[in-house]
Amino acid sequence: MKKIFCFLIILATVSVTAQEDIAEKHPIDIALEKCIREADYDEKAIAQCLMEALKSWKAEVEKNYQQLYAVLGEADRKKLEEAKKQWQEYEGAENVLARGLYSDKNKYPYGIVPISRSIELLKIRAADLKEYYDLLGRH
Repeated sequence: MKKIFCFLIILATVSVTAQEDIAEKHPIDIALEKCIREADYDEKAIAQCLMEALKSWKAEVEKNYQQLYAVLGEADRKKLEEAKKQWQEYEGAENVLARGLYSDKNKYPYGIVPISRSIELLKIRAADLKEYYDLLGRH
């Protein structure tokens, strides 16, 4: 049963990133997929892979935020700061919800599902910030 669950998590992680196959995959996703393959269905190792990816995506969001912030005027910086604050509140609330919904450790060991959900939220935010920056044509 645990192997099936791990396979489903891997499938979900890879299938969500499959949308990126049209474009080039992000290096964080490539590293995550490699780590998961090397984990060989070990749930604890997969959780560690996901935690590393989570840290990397948090850093990517912050990098993209700083990059965008640097090219904005004062009025837009204030708007971006407020958007960041509200997004962080949303992210926190979603993470609390996911941890609560998937708190049954017999079904969802090592918090794999909530971690995967957190990663997806961060990926979306990183892409949004990068898109804003790219749209300004200042890269």
